[in-house]
Amino acid sequence: HQIVNPLLLMQNNLQQNQYKFEQQTGKLFAYGQSFDFEQIPEEIRLQVECIIAPSLHTLNEQNKLFRRLKYLIIPNVEVFDEGCCKGLKLLQMVFAPKAKIIMKNSTNYSCCLRNLVLSKQTKFCNRSIGFVYLRVLRIREAEPNTFESIIAQKSQIFQDSAIQDMDKSNWSLKIQDESKNLVSRKLFNEIDQSIFYKTTRQKLRQFGMKNKTKDCSIFYKSKDRIAGIVEDINKYQQNLLDIQQQPQTGDAQNANQLNKIQQIIQLHYQTEYCNGILTIHSLNLSEIQIQKINEFDEDIDEIIAPNLTSLQGFNHVKYIFVKKIHIPNVVDIGDQFFFTVQRLVLSNLKQVREQQFCFFFNLTYIELLNLENNLKHNFYYCFSLQTVIIPKIKQITDSFQYCYELSYIEADSLTKIENLFTEAFQQFKLFAPNLQIEESQLQRMNAVLVNHKIPQTQKFDLKYFILQNQMHNQQIFQIKSEKFKALSAKSALSSAVSEALL
Repeated sequence: HQIVNPLLLMQNNLQQNQYKFEQQTGKLFAYGQSFDFEQIPEEIRLQVECIIAPSLHTLNEQNKLFRRLKYLIIPNVEVFDEGCCKGLKLLQMVFAPKAKIIMKNSTNYSCCLRNLVLSKQTKFCNRSIGFVYLRVLRIREAEPNTFESIIAQKSQIFQDSAIQDMDKSNWSLKIQDESKNLVSRKLFNEIDQSIFYKTTRQKLRQFGMKNKTKDCSIFYKSKDRIAGIVEDINKYQQNLLDIQQQPQTGDAQNANQLNKIQQIIQLHYQTEYCNGILTIHSLNLSEIQIQKINEFDEDIDEIIAPNLTSLQGFNHVKYIFVKKIHIPNVVDIGDQFFFTVQRLVLSNLKQVREQQFCFFFNLTYIELLNLENNLKHNFYYCFSLQTVIIPKIKQITDSFQYCYELSYIEADSLTKIENLFTEAFQQFKLFAPNLQIEESQLQRMNAVLVNHKIPQTQKFDLKYFILQNQMHNQQIFQIKSEKFKALSAKSALSSAVSEALL
């Protein structure tokens, strides 16, 4: 008898019902204007990470059947029904540029969500969005108490925006408020700390505000390299000269002030910024130095700190939106807000306290080659975590709770586990050659023991390789462009020499 692949059989059935599923990429293409997603078998629904529905006009609660959904591309959707995306823990991006109305509880508790692309005419209904961290929030019309516990990197309010009073549990790093009465004051808590764009200090003073302002658009992004991130460095250098020229009195207050100024100047010459990447060459950072980094107002997408040994103090909300950090020498991760970082390799980290690795919502890969102490009460709410490399850990207790995407743990020295791995959506692989464990416990964990380590290429998500390939292609294109420019210059020089000789 011919052996029939059940997944292939289901795929054929999907195609007959206006669906197409790409197993390798996790994409589900839906081509109609309405769907009954319950027809799709659970085995496939659990593999769907991206839905592309170009003709859909209304998004309803059936969307929540896809528990591993991360990307929602719905270019013609106009209505978000009540509760349509509520509780989708892994959702990272929604693209709905024609959305007209967002109903109650549409997008709540999606802690991985960073990009919500909607129409500039979208109306937000009462309590429609809450408990999310968004890169951009555009608001034309909002009912009372529309937003709840939102942190936005950038918020745009239009000249004719109609915004009702809020409970002010929201926060925005940067605001572009073009309204006459500065209605952003109804929206955000601690607004005195926000930077305002396309406005003047004179306008803010009319409302009793003294915020920092910038003339440019909130979306302007300079690609120029900034050598040193302390904005008013000349003032500090002058202050240093003034103090050094004064008679030495041994006053402790002056000595303390001198030390702070020297630390600020030192930080300036040990930092640089270009196109979203902040580079820190320091070995350690003092409190005043971290304060100056917090005050740096450019968007930080990536931090490169090859010498830094501690992340203590990186607890400003701005770090929620950092995508990448390169910190190979860190020995203390401290209490920080790197909720969006996707990959961590910490080769020098040997000790970790309880609850230090929690709320890394977007983290997919972590490698702790030299972590030696037992793991206890760690890796809570790391919703996206897939791969964990911990070769020296011997015991894990009450950890890895709510790690829905867990797929592989490599623990060469592990001998004991207690109360963990309770929420994985799919069965994950556990390499632990020294672990003695009953089959019933493995089943409760939704795990299976494997005898061999998986190949290095399988430890990364497919999208990671796609991203790396894109980066390499850009580098190749740049090299080719530079070679072409060099050849063109050489050709032009040869022509000029020939003309000169004639």
